[in-house]
Parts: sequence; C-alpha cells; structure tokens
Amino acid sequence: MQSIHISNSCLVQLPVRQPREPRERFVRYYRDLYSLHGKALSEDAFLSGSQYSYSELGDCVLSTYFQDDVIKNIDLLCIVTWAHEFDPDYASMGAYFAHHYQFDGKIFDVGDQGSIGFHTAIDLIKKYLETSSLQCALVLLMEQTTIPGEKDQSVLPIYNAAFGVLISKNTFTLKNNDHYEIIASGIEQRQKILGMDSFILSLCANYSIPRSQLKLIIKDNNFISCEEMTNLKTSTISINFVVNDPGIFPFILYLHELLEGRQAAEYVLMIDEDAESTDIGYLLIRSRA
Repeated sequence: MQSIHISNSCLVQLPVRQPREPRERFVRYYRDLYSLHGKALSEDAFLSGSQYSYSELGDCVLSTYFQDDVIKNIDLLCIVTWAHEFDPDYASMGAYFAHHYQFDGKIFDVGDQGSIGFHTAIDLIKKYLETSSLQCALVLLMEQTTIPGEKDQSVLPIYNAAFGVLISKNTFTLKNNDHYEIIASGIEQRQKILGMDSFILSLCANYSIPRSQLKLIIKDNNFISCEEMTNLKTSTISINFVVNDPGIFPFILYLHELLEGRQAAEYVLMIDEDAESTDIGYLLIRSRA
C-alpha cells in the first residue's frame, strides 16, 4: 500500500478588528433559530469578536496554493470548522471556493466534531486516498471568534485563523518544508480505552516505534491521569504540552512549526479529547525530511 504524507502547510492568523452591525438577515436567522428551540439569544455576541466569514478566512490560505500553482494537483478539498461563521456573503463557501479558484475536484466538510475535527478529517482523507485513485487532498481548517449564542456560553474560539495542509500519496513542494508520513490515525471512544498509557504504548509496539524516539503532544490540562502520565514518563517517551485553548488550533500551531522545520522529532503522536463527546482523536506521524 502506498504511503500517505502530510506536508506544505500554510497558516494565517488574522488581526482583531472592530465589530460592525451584522446584516438583518443574519440576525433574523439566529433569532428564529433560538426562538424555535425556546432558548434565549444573547444579541451582545453579534458585536463581540472579530466577525470573520469563512470565505474571508479561506481566501487567505487558498490564494497561496492558487498562486503557487499547487491547487491544480489537488483532487479533494476537505473543509474543517468547529463553530459557525459570521454573516457570510455566500450561501455555500464550498461552491464559492470551487468557482473562485477554478477547482473541479471533490469537496466535503467536517463539522460538529469539536476539537478533534482535524483528526477526523485526516483519518477520513487517509482512508479515501488509500482506497481510491485520488492522489492529493487539501485540508482547510478555519475558526473565528464571533459566535452568537446564549449568555452563559463558556467555551468559545479564541483564534481568527485559517490553516491548510496537503495530504498526498506523493510529496508536493511549495517551499522548503519538512514532510511526515502518516503512520496511523483515528477516532476512539474514550470509554473503550482501558488506559491512555496502555493505548499509547500499544501504538509504539504495533508500529515498531522505539519509545525514546516518540514525542507525545497533548494539551496541558489533559485527560491523562497522573498514574498514566507517570507510566509514560518512565517508559522514556518525551511529552510536550500545547496550550489548553478551546477549538482546533492548539495542535495546529505545533504541527505548522513541525512542517516548517522549527520543531523536530522522528515520531510524533498528537492526541486530543473532545470535551463534549469525550472521543479521542490521534495522529501518529514519522519524519521523512
């Protein structure tokens, strides 16, 4: 079976900007939605955050791949979002991207997966490439900070950002990126995992990975117990923490540095838990620099 690689990332973080009054159609949609479900909408949220639409965010990344003539090699575009966009100009961002960038490949989106949306997308694309004639996919992740909702919303995105990364059977070069081979990926139900330490060590055993060469990436307020953490540390696995910010991007910031060559490791295992579903997403990669 042909190996699947991850490479050529593009990360854009947009600045905070002054809010504007949203269009009446956008406000009416949320009023009707919350009224239908008998919930109280906090309209102050319309004027909080930086109010980016996903077409704005996506343009920042897709224009780079378009200008570098890479987009013509992409067979599949997978759009990953955690929360809703603000007051969009287009009814379908996928249709807009396809028309604007003359993209005639397949498009699908991954939503309602919480913080493990990226892991879900990678796992789906890996399976898709392994079982089809498609050669290359682009993952586009987007997140923005204006989320209308109830007054007691406690977990909201903090990034206005877009991230793209290529997943391919062959390696494409935009610049001097390192690239990594995807060894394993997946989504697991937390209650079916007897112990996170056993789960991680079994991945090492199953793929013949020396424990001393593995770098484990988890959030700093993580779901691994003290006892499990002690067992992992005594097994010589290196453990690195990313910030425990909500949403998709804490791991993305690390992965971008890895693909840019500003971080280094022979093997990297990124694991996250979605707070709502408690499902576990994992991605195991090996350096091919």
